[in-house]
Amino acid sequence: MLEHVKNILGFRLIDTKSIDFSVFDLLVLIFAFMFTGIILRIIFRIIIKKIPEQDKNKFVGVFQFFKYIAYIFVVMFTLHASGVNMNVFLTASAALFVGIGLALQTFFQDIISGILMI
Repeated sequence: MLEHVKNILGFRLIDTKSIDFSVFDLLVLIFAFMFTGIILRIIFRIIIKKIPEQDKNKFVGVFQFFKYIAYIFVVMFTLHASGVNMNVFLTASAALFVGIGLALQTFFQDIISGILMI
């Protein structure tokens, strides 16, 4: 019975030179997503209780961005821990990070302008 479970968890979903991804790695990724989601919800509820009512909508937008960043790091860390070569992903995402940086610059300029107008 235990040997059968080991065979199922060890089954390779993707097996190339740079990627070695098994059923166990997929389960770890799913549990990491679930754990991160629970932790982020707890943090959100703790912080949202302490924020004044008029600032809650601003916080929701900023927290949503940090939530995406947290999920990206969880995926990258989990894939790296499972043996996936992350150099390919990091190189391919360099242009994406530049675009995100420019969008964030505009986003924070709008927030600061809105605060200064109030």
